[in-house]
Amino acid sequence: MSKCQNSRKTAIAYVRSKIAEMKKRCIFSIDCLIISDYSRSAIQSAINRVIHEKIIIRACKGIYFKPTFSHLLKGKPISPDLNLLIDFLCKRNAETIQLHGGWACNRLRLSKQVPFIKVFYTSGYSRKLRFINGTVKFIHTKDSRILQHAGTNVGLAISALYFLDKKLVDQQVINTIQEQLTEKEYQQLKNSELPVWMKKIL
Repeated sequence: MSKCQNSRKTAIAYVRSKIAEMKKRCIFSIDCLIISDYSRSAIQSAINRVIHEKIIIRACKGIYFKPTFSHLLKGKPISPDLNLLIDFLCKRNAETIQLHGGWACNRLRLSKQVPFIKVFYTSGYSRKLRFINGTVKFIHTKDSRILQHAGTNVGLAISALYFLDKKLVDQQVINTIQEQLTEKEYQQLKNSELPVWMKKIL
């Protein structure tokens, strides 16, 4: 047996042992498994092998999870929540995301329309990713004000206001937003860095 073949088998054994230690539905990337003993390509080959063996499942490019299987669904794997996969991706990439204004309007009861796919503003690059349980679109923005208070109700309000723009934002819209926020959150919204027209109507 060649040294290369032996190294590859050792990498597979290492990856299998690390996955065995993981909890069910644990989300991870290759970076979680990299150590100096093995090259990145050896670890990736090992990951591909255990995917083929159905020990782990690829959630999207570069992200994997350890599945649980449902008896009710005749042994089909149960995927992690899509939001958990998105959070993992963004932490890995060190990017800030904010739910797109169309979705934010729905969450804040400003609209009953539910967009077909999830869309986020991002500090990273624009792209569309196919996860195992849904497609997500990321739209790059250079305006850091849109990304303020990301992942909070205040952030949703900012995103919704930008989406509606001053032509559609009236006192009724502001009242509805205020109803969805606590007094502290509404004060945070007013104190955020916002365009002049938003400051005036708030």
